[in-house]
Amino acid sequence: MTVGMLLAILSRPGGTGFESLDTFDEEKLFDSIASEFDDTPDQNAVGVVEQGWEWIEHPKGSGKWFTRHESGGAWSKHDG
Repeated sequence: MTVGMLLAILSRPGGTGFESLDTFDEEKLFDSIASEFDDTPDQNAVGVVEQGWEWIEHPKGSGKWFTRHESGGAWSKHDG
């Protein structure tokens, strides 16, 4: 009976009556969580070396650039 009442409340045409449930944007939450993953290029990714620094655009075509010393190491986002 409780489950039936809950389903009836959640499926009402005017919303649930609970503002936090009615305005919850699942897609926005997913995008914010997903953006934290795969944010930097893989350690083994190969970029272009110029004046002692290796540069790579990640993901390709995104306009987001990362750099590291030509000897390797972790990628750092270029804020420039």
